[in-house]
Amino acid sequence: MFGGVLAKGLMGGAIGIATYLFGAADNLMLALIAMVGIDFVTGIIKAVMLKEVASHKMFMGGAQKVGVFLIVAVANLIDGVLELGGVLRTVTISYFIANEGISMLENWALMGLPMPQKLQNILAGLQGKGKE
Repeated sequence: MFGGVLAKGLMGGAIGIATYLFGAADNLMLALIAMVGIDFVTGIIKAVMLKEVASHKMFMGGAQKVGVFLIVAVANLIDGVLELGGVLRTVTISYFIANEGISMLENWALMGLPMPQKLQNILAGLQGKGKE
């Protein structure tokens, strides 16, 4: 009985800390979690398909994903301190959702899978700007 109460207390505490750091588990945050997960999986699939699997690359990819959530936490905390009403958190999460989406499209293209020409053109333009 005591173990169940302890587990519930620890879970409640973890949820409380996560809510304090990242803000509410709203649709925006859930979309970010999904996009980060999908991008990570497509990156692994791409590495397997292209025979480029390397543990250090996977570690760095995972570290980058952790970094996304650390930056969201900082944005959320600054938002609260400056009483911005969630604007900084929203902008930060929206940026990372877009960034993860672009990364997913890049993975998709590098795997040689079909993609609408319009998306290919946009992706090519974005890749060109990133190299300048």
